[in-house]
Amino acid sequence: MALTFTCQPAFSEYAEAHLHHHRRQVIAVSVILLALGTAAGISRHNWWFLVALIAYVFVLRPWIMRRSLRRIWNRAPEAIRAETTYELDDTGLHRLDEDGERATTPWKEFIKVRESSRIFLLYLTPRLFSYLPKRCLDPTQQQQVRRLLREHIGPRLPDKSML
Repeated sequence: MALTFTCQPAFSEYAEAHLHHHRRQVIAVSVILLALGTAAGISRHNWWFLVALIAYVFVLRPWIMRRSLRRIWNRAPEAIRAETTYELDDTGLHRLDEDGERATTPWKEFIKVRESSRIFLLYLTPRLFSYLPKRCLDPTQQQQVRRLLREHIGPRLPDKSML
């Protein structure tokens, strides 16, 4: 039985998908900056440097990242922000756009899936992904999506040679 729903992506979901995808990189860079800043601040007794670095990592950098994503979102083709009809069945994920064009991605093409409070994030490669907004699904449909994803994508992990 196919699950069909229509949804128009929102910037907040787009941003969450990209930030979730880059989370490890952001954490790694932040930890390195804090470690270097702490070492430099302690060795030179420049505590102001450490305070400025903490402000950059926890305040300025997230703001810069969201602003950059907003700029990309605003410059993206209208088709990315257009209302799309999704259909999930035993063969794969199907997208039907406003022009009536249907794009199908078989389940075997996906290598892993992640779920957050607002989106399902489906990876085609370690760097290429699609996302499904949860706000367009009622709780029963969300359970159906989880079941389909567990059955067809399940425990498959990314190929380490592709990283």
